[in-house]
Amino acid sequence: MNIDFVLPANSNVIIDICNIREQHIKSLANHDYPTGTHSVNWAGTDKNKNQVANGVYFYQMKTDDEISSRKMLVIR
Repeated sequence: MNIDFVLPANSNVIIDICNIREQHIKSLANHDYPTGTHSVNWAGTDKNKNQVANGVYFYQMKTDDEISSRKMLVIR
């Protein structure tokens, strides 16, 4: 699954994956990105590289200016 985002200015970006119980599953990014369009891939694994179960997951993206969350569905 790709998480695409556009930055209007250089920013530190943190992207975390959580399950429906708000348990942290994995961090995908925590570093600076330049202005522009970017994509981060989540292979559907947890921090131990185990496949996650089918179900609903959320990602939260924090930048210097904004915090946003989106829902994802894992179906294999």
